[in-house]
Amino acid sequence: MEKVDDRHLRALLGSAGKSIAQQAGAKGVVARLKLAHSPQDFATVLQDVDLGLDEPARQTIWAAAVDHDRWEETHATLLRSAEQHLVDKFSASS
Repeated sequence: MEKVDDRHLRALLGSAGKSIAQQAGAKGVVARLKLAHSPQDFATVLQDVDLGLDEPARQTIWAAAVDHDRWEETHATLLRSAEQHLVDKFSASS
């Protein structure tokens, strides 16, 4: 798969993080994301998560997640997005 532009990837990860935060069990997904310390761990978590994206977008994230040169940034961006959207979700309901 061709490497996607970093801005496009960040936008996809932002959308995926928002989708994760809106799901039942979002806190558990975020906790599992925090425990991912390798591309394999990250890929395992992603297998079970609905990212709320179409298949080509999901494949783009998947490719970056298993890329040894990009997985850490991909992981951090997705985790940060999901955490921020969770905070926003609970702040809005207060």
